[in-house]
Amino acid sequence: MTPRGIAGYAEAADTLARQYESVSFGEVHGEVLHLFPKRPSHVTDVGAGTGRDAAPLAALGHRVVAVEPTAQHGCT
Repeated sequence: MTPRGIAGYAEAADTLARQYESVSFGEVHGEVLHLFPKRPSHVTDVGAGTGRDAAPLAALGHRVVAVEPTAQHGCT
């Protein structure tokens, strides 16, 4: 049974991934980056999709758990 919030997501995942990747981590979070922890922290990225946000957070030294609600198109 698919949770209501992700109904249809798997079928549209390729299109959604292209849209998601068309905007960078900095463009999405630039105005609030100063609020992110400076010291390496534990971060959970729920709805991680392609990993666009998880990868830069890990590169900053954070320990990231990326969670994707569909098995078909989660992070690898």
